[in-house]
Parts: sequence; structure tokens; C-alpha cells
Amino acid sequence: MTEEEVKKLIQNELKSFAADYYRESHPGFEVTSGGKTLGHGETDYCMTTDKRQGVHFYKSGVAKIFSNKSMEIYSGEDSNDKELSIMITADQGSIKITAEAADLILEGRNVIINSTSADGGVSIQSKKTVYFRTPEFIVDSTMFTASATLDMLLSGGNLALYSEAAPVQSSTGVDSILGPTIYDTVFNILTKARAFFKR
Repeated sequence: MTEEEVKKLIQNELKSFAADYYRESHPGFEVTSGGKTLGHGETDYCMTTDKRQGVHFYKSGVAKIFSNKSMEIYSGEDSNDKELSIMITADQGSIKITAEAADLILEGRNVIINSTSADGGVSIQSKKTVYFRTPEFIVDSTMFTASATLDMLLSGGNLALYSEAAPVQSSTGVDSILGPTIYDTVFNILTKARAFFKR
């Protein structure tokens, strides 16, 4: 391109930019619109404080609210216990809540986790311990598998084992009297269990 063509291109870009660009500056904060950003494209409405806190909307559909220390949302003063006071919904895509260096706390009168997909699941994983403490613990399932690669302890004031369709079977890895059919059944169950918990 010639020098004249480059100047013309720059002038056209500046005219286009100036037509859509808006900036209003106040002590402590500013409001802008139509500006260019590297991360999210053109801005739609951005209010930014001198401390780099604010609310940003981008024409690409991205929105951000950011603060330097904490953020609190209060609602429900006039609601009853059957109404939703705060609702977070994503029509498409996922929702992720992360506490990078501290705890994530979910607390309420009832805590309900539902997986609604026919092939969905609920996964709870821990690097150390998963701890349940409750007066009553109920598992109602079509198939239930518990597997421990080291020790497993079952203890209770009363302990009952009941099998609906067949006799209760028990064995150890050193039982030499087990027939191949029973051994293969137990081994296959353990293999499936370990594969499940490694997912």
C-alpha cells in the first residue's frame, strides 16, 4: 500500500471508531461505550472505577462484574420460604463456581442436588476425605457398589445382610475353595467397581 492509502485507511478507521465511541469521566469512575478490547471485542457499556472495579458489558454478549475484595448479593426480605429469592440460570453452557484458595460452602435448610439428564450423574471427589455425619443415611439404588483398595470397615449396633434373589456370598482373595464361577463373579464386580471410582 502507498503512504496515501495507509493514511486514508487510518482516517476511515478513526472516523468509524469516533462515531461509536463514548466516554464520560467523573471523579473516581468513568463510563465508556464503543471502545476496543483485546479480550472481548467492542464494549457496549463499561463502568470502571479508579480502583479497577466495575460492571462491563460487551457487544459479544459477555458481561463481567468485578471487585477487589468481596461481593455480596442480598435478596428475599419480602419473600416467603416457598419462593425463589435468588436464581442463577444458564440457558446454554455450564455453570462453574470456584474458590481457588479457600472453602466453598453450601448451606441451607435443605440442600438438594439433582441430575436431570437420563444419562447424567453426580460426582463427588476429594483428594483426602469425604465425610458424612447424619442421624440417618439412606441409599436407594438399582445397583450399589462399594470398593476400597485397602481397608473396608462395616460396623453397626445391629448389622444385617439380606439378598433378595440369591444367597449372600462372601469370600477373600486367599480362599482356595471358591469355585471359578463365584470367583469370576466377585472379581468382575470388583473390576467394575474400581473402574467406576477411577472415572
